[in-house]
Amino acid sequence: MKLRHATTRQRLASIQAEGLRVAKAQGKEPAIWLHTASKTHWAIAHTQKRHGSRLTDIVILEVQVSRKTLRRAWTGLWKCYVDVQPSALKVLGTGEDYAASPLEG
Repeated sequence: MKLRHATTRQRLASIQAEGLRVAKAQGKEPAIWLHTASKTHWAIAHTQKRHGSRLTDIVILEVQVSRKTLRRAWTGLWKCYVDVQPSALKVLGTGEDYAASPLEG
């Protein structure tokens, strides 16, 4: 499945080197949060609020993961409980890029 992950520019170099690691999850449970394209605007706003970041500091990654590694959290939101390797990641753009195109998720 191709999903997306919103993060801060500050964390991008580490993610590109190590991938998305469950052990670095900061939430209540060790999981990597992913979203569908339709939830990208929500994910940008959530990441801004959670990390106190500006729109230009948010980066959207495309993540290729196996469906069997996912659990649906809510409509359009998924939790992944296994590490995602750097080779499965692709930078799609910044929060600013998505703010400029309100219809594209």
